[in-house]
Amino acid sequence: MKKQFKANQRQEKGKRISPREIVDLPPEQQSPLFSLRYMNKDYSLSQCTKDEKAAFADTLYKLSQLTWSQINPSGRHGSGY
Repeated sequence: MKKQFKANQRQEKGKRISPREIVDLPPEQQSPLFSLRYMNKDYSLSQCTKDEKAAFADTLYKLSQLTWSQINPSGRHGSGY
């Protein structure tokens, strides 16, 4: 018998991932959030090598540890945009 997932039984915290805290800080003091939901299929991760995927994940992790005010002055060839 299959178990059905019910919305009211949703876990609030997983073993390795916890929910993001809601904070009331100005945007420049917040960390960026990343989503791959709208990624163009012509530029998807399936086209990348294993090393490129690892580098992508490492970069997203590093950026997620910074605030926008730290990322902004870095320049596009550093950690910025």
